[in-house]
This record gives sequence, C-alpha cells and structure tokens, in this order.
Amino acid sequence: MGARGQGRRTRAFGPLGVAIVLACAAVQVTSGQYKFRTGQTVAPVFEGWERNPDGTFNMVFGYMNRNYEELVDVPIGPDNNIEPGGPDQGQPTHFFTRRSQFVFRVKVPKDFGNKDLIWTLTMRGHTEKAYASLKIEYELDKRLIMMNNAGISQRGMPERSTSGRSSGSSTVLRRPSRPVNLSP
Repeated sequence: MGARGQGRRTRAFGPLGVAIVLACAAVQVTSGQYKFRTGQTVAPVFEGWERNPDGTFNMVFGYMNRNYEELVDVPIGPDNNIEPGGPDQGQPTHFFTRRSQFVFRVKVPKDFGNKDLIWTLTMRGHTEKAYASLKIEYELDKRLIMMNNAGISQRGMPERSTSGRSSGSSTVLRRPSRPVNLSP
C-alpha cells in the first residue's frame, strides 16, 4: 500500500478519534460532583434499630450535613422534632459537616409494632424526614455498627484489649482534647 492508502486510513480514524475524545470528556463532566462549602441542608438518617434486654427497642439515627465547611444549628421545635412522643427526644441541634452515623437513640416500647418514628428537620425552606420502623431488615448489632465505623466502637472510640486475650476487660483509647505533638 502506498502513501495514498495510509492517508485514507488516517482520515477514516480522524472523525472516530474525535468522537472518542468527546465521549470521554463528556463522561468526566457529567460524573463530576459539586462540593458546597456552605448553604446546603442537613438530612436526617435512620440507621436501624436495636433490641434491649427489657424487650424495648432503640431507634438509631444519624445525619448528613451536605456542607463541607458550614456547621449548622437547628433548635428543637417545629424545625427539629421527633414524632410521636414530642419534639425533644435527644436529637442533635448542632450538626457537624458531612456524615455522622449512630449519633443518638430513641427508646420505643415493646408494643411499638408497625408504627413509624419520624425525625423531621426543616432548614432553608426545605424539609427532610427520616422514617424509623421495626422492619427486620433494619435490625442492628454491634458487629454491623463496628463494620460501618471501620472498627470503631459505638461511642466513637477504638476499643483494645489490655491483655491480648478476650478476657472481657478492655482499655478505651480516647481522642486528646487538644493537639498532641508527636515529634521527639
């Protein structure tokens, strides 16, 4: 094949190459996600429920603050309430940035049945709700909670055995209340 044949091949792949480059660029643009530092809402999240030894249940909640920098405050009342049972059931009023799991529990009676417990948050004219129910698919246990927290206990602190054996005793390592200098 001479120089003429190679030219035709190059011209034939030219439009195809341009189409592939444009398709890749379009995927990158459409798969991007905007990160908002401020101005976004907080979504309440139902994490699941736990069984208590006395036959009652704990409904476990967390939240997602969609802001990357803004800490949000929503006081207890019409904009931050849980029903049934009254507006204040231990839910937070100060929301740290991004996802916070297993933040608080609301105890419900043995006979709660098929009812829903609803946490409602309203801010910036937008209402979000988390519906908690005793569906078996939402039952939590310590293992599941620790897997969701990358091995960190329910209280948000790593647990370590003091003896290396499973004797039942453990030392809880706490985060320091102020910065710690690790250089010698």
